[in-house]
Amino acid sequence: MKKIILILVCMAWSVYTYSADIKILSQGACWAQDESDSLKVSSFNEHSSYLVDKNFLAPLITRLEKTGVLTSDISNIDSYVHCSGMGLRHVFRVSTFAEQNYCVWAKYNKGELEILDFDLADNYQGLCDGVVFNKLIVAPSEGYSVEDIVAEVEAFGYKVSSKSALYKDITSLALEVESNEIFKIHTMLKSSKTIRIVDLVTRQRPIGEAMLTEALSYSVK
Repeated sequence: MKKIILILVCMAWSVYTYSADIKILSQGACWAQDESDSLKVSSFNEHSSYLVDKNFLAPLITRLEKTGVLTSDISNIDSYVHCSGMGLRHVFRVSTFAEQNYCVWAKYNKGELEILDFDLADNYQGLCDGVVFNKLIVAPSEGYSVEDIVAEVEAFGYKVSSKSALYKDITSLALEVESNEIFKIHTMLKSSKTIRIVDLVTRQRPIGEAMLTEALSYSVK
């Protein structure tokens, strides 16, 4: 059956690939062909093959607008396809003139872009890990408690909505914050004597292979 699927996908690709180069990712799990105005991809693990252009970005632009980021605020969108055992994902590193940057992971779903994770980005680690906008991992210094940390955060004017124990005295805090305020709180807490550990929360991503796709990228020159 796998051989039949491979033959059918190869036949479909032959329509588009007389002269353009094909990039093979993750030992053949995905194929990608990037042209100036379109991107053709196949994901064998998901048994899918499709062709998209910049109109595919509409849900991303809509999601950014809901966050208060207008098209005129965007300086760059670096678009990637990422292939792993979980399938093919579209990854966007969005930079703005206001330096409120984002890391977005998405997938193709019934002809449209489905946003999976919409995270902040202080700096881009690896491909684009993203920072969860409302969480911190903390641990108190000797003689202090998590409640002391919560009190300090709330003294800054931010509300801690919940806390969850992770390991021994290490705790995850969920905060009621907006935009990229989590970076400001993280910086303030790093200098606090009540805190031994304070860290941002990043997503765990599957190991795979990625390529930049110019067809879905954008840059203000």
